[in-house]
Amino acid sequence: MQQIKSERTTHPLGAGMTMIAVVALFALGGRWLDEKTGLGPLFLLIGFLIGALGGFIHLVAALAPELLPFRSKKSAFDKSARAGERSPEPESDDHSESPPDQASS
Repeated sequence: MQQIKSERTTHPLGAGMTMIAVVALFALGGRWLDEKTGLGPLFLLIGFLIGALGGFIHLVAALAPELLPFRSKKSAFDKSARAGERSPEPESDDHSESPPDQASS
């Protein structure tokens, strides 16, 4: 039986587990802050919301980066960045730098 090779570089299960881990860590950090400050579930809720937002952004960036409204020129999820390839240098319109003069002796 042949396996179908996927174009994706990130496995959906791994991206989902990362989201769960991020939410859990931020929620636990918020709970710890609540115990230290005695402010009730305030930091727990803040930690949960920050973790959920960050985890969701990571999930979308890993599985469907074209859906993000903001994309950097060089993303951590870019295939060429993972492969170690260098992106072509943008051509500059600034020609103020001239090549060094070669002095003849």
